[in-house]
Amino acid sequence: MGFRRCTTPRGGDPRFVHYGHKDEDWEIVKEGPSEGERKLKDGAVTVPDGIQYDRFAVHLLALVKDLYAEIDDLKKQK
Repeated sequence: MGFRRCTTPRGGDPRFVHYGHKDEDWEIVKEGPSEGERKLKDGAVTVPDGIQYDRFAVHLLALVKDLYAEIDDLKKQK
């Protein structure tokens, strides 16, 4: 079993990330029927906001299984 690089949330895997808008991306409507409600400003973009740990744990479990298999292979070589 060879060495392989692990993809982590820090590495930017989008499957693990929550996206949202910053507080400063919102404005309060001052006129009309929606007066007082929040709406997104023009040009607001979503940014990474957190990690979906329930999805991340599955990949960690697979990584641990792979590491145990690699350890067993190394023990057999001795």
